Amino acid sequence: MSYDALNPVDGIYIADVPGAIRSKGIDLKAIIDAHVAQSVAAHLASAIANDPEGNIASTTVQAAINELDGDKVAKNDVVTTATANKLLKLDGNAKLPADITGNAGTATKLATHRAINGVSFDGTTPISITKVGTKDIATTDQIPAAPTDYVVAQSLGANGYTRWASGKIEQWGIVIWASTLSVTFPIEFPHALYTPPMLSVFIPGVASPSYAPMITNYNNTGWTGYFQTNYATSVVSWTAVGY
Repeated sequence: MSYDALNPVDGIYIADVPGAIRSKGIDLKAIIDAHVAQSVAAHLASAIANDPEGNIASTTVQAAINELDGDKVAKNDVVTTATANKLLKLDGNAKLPADITGNAGTATKLATHRAINGVSFDGTTPISITKVGTKDIATTDQIPAAPTDYVVAQSLGANGYTRWASGKIEQWGIVIWASTLSVTFPIEFPHALYTPPMLSVFIPGVASPSYAPMITNYNNTGWTGYFQTNYATSVVSWTAVGY
């Protein structure tokens, strides 16, 4: 392609530019680089919005840089100990490395009192709350102590038992007349009985029976005994206590 200095056209190669022009010291590469830089700068500037609520109001790249540079916080304005007119940096636990000072650290009275369950409180004196709504609040000396022993299991009936938290077991039952008595406890005593089982006899229509039942043997699972009487309606009741 020939080069017409009076009618330059786009798309010409630098190699096609006459040496006479190059010899005059015209640095076409520098001109092109400057043109590209200017075009890029203009394009970037047009992409920077002039947001009235944003941080950047500049419309050119350099102006935006200058604006940001002017708004930055100086490194020596960030400190790790409380200093007047400085920014306090959080420690490694994201907490302020200094005590709170001012009224919050020394105040003894609330600026505005508050009502707690209808009782005014401003922080200067203790208050007593005796009711919640219309219900009285019991004091600690009015609350009975928790029981030290209580039923953990039981079976109620003519033959039954009660097991207590302390480990004590009470058992009872009845047996109809027989010359030889044999009773199995409703549950086994894990350890032992405190005393031999206690027996009593009931004979309908007889106020003073001539004979009483006797225990001949007992262990953790039951007892055996002897009962000599002529009354077939006799009923023997028994109780046993152990653990």
